[in-house]
Amino acid sequence: MFKKIIILTITSLFILSCGEPNNPEDYSGGYKVANKIATFGDANDVIVDGNYAYVAQGEVGLAIFDISNPKNPTLVTNQSVGLKGYSTKLLKKDNIIYLAAGGSGFNIVDITDLNNIQVNNQNINGKLVNVHLMGNYLVSSLSETGIQMVNIENPIFIDYRGKTQTNGFVRDVITSNDQSKMFAATGEMGLSLFDISIFDDGYGVYPLLSSVNLPGYAESVVLDETNQKAYVACGNAGLQVVDYSNPNSIKLIGSYDSAGYAKEIAYENGKIYLTASGMQVYDVTTPSNPKILGIIDTPHALGLTIDTNYIYVADKEEGLIVIPKK
Repeated sequence: MFKKIIILTITSLFILSCGEPNNPEDYSGGYKVANKIATFGDANDVIVDGNYAYVAQGEVGLAIFDISNPKNPTLVTNQSVGLKGYSTKLLKKDNIIYLAAGGSGFNIVDITDLNNIQVNNQNINGKLVNVHLMGNYLVSSLSETGIQMVNIENPIFIDYRGKTQTNGFVRDVITSNDQSKMFAATGEMGLSLFDISIFDDGYGVYPLLSSVNLPGYAESVVLDETNQKAYVACGNAGLQVVDYSNPNSIKLIGSYDSAGYAKEIAYENGKIYLTASGMQVYDVTTPSNPKILGIIDTPHALGLTIDTNYIYVADKEEGLIVIPKK
């Protein structure tokens, strides 16, 4: 009888400790990895357009994946020949990929014919750490040397226009949909808002409307223009929420001290997607009080993007990671 009691007790403990509803270590919130695909180099950033995912992979350049079946991506090509420096960020306009490669400037990749990819390089006066597309312009983050406007009407031989000086090291820039405002994540100096309504073909002098100091190190910024909120990935300080309803006096209204180092951020329909020693999802329907929805264990996650049904993560060690949305 005594042995039976012991066996029943042990069995009960096993069920309690291993049963899914009572597992205290499952923080995924129901988000699950569908697939991981290794890359040849360090996956730093990813963008998605149609049936293709494009990955900036450090000194190995550019990888292109077919994601017509997102749960089973296949490598189409890996382009390293002709590329300079260490590619960290990228964007696409038409059939041209622009890769930010630090002190080596831009790697410009024409993918019109995937069997005959053409590469061009253009130096820039500064360290190119990030790039944002605004119409026919690349709004380029140059760390300590400010923000450079670059005209790409000729997509291969780009035209450098004016430069805007900032406080702090510019890590990321985003512009409003009406192209009247420019937000800059400036490292230890927080977030700055500039008036670019008089654009003057990229040669304008863009006045600083206001700025706000933020804890941590502002790495990346995304906008919810409907509610006039900016969400900032702030390194060791996690997620920071800024109200810009009064552009002349932007202010911090909320935060969430996420685990890890907050690096890249995306927003959609009241949710924030954040890389911070993993891929994290937040409910920000109440912007002043973000709530964590789930954490996926991707400890070397750097870049991310989202489409209608999936989250794509660039992980430095594991490559391209695909996660279905909920």
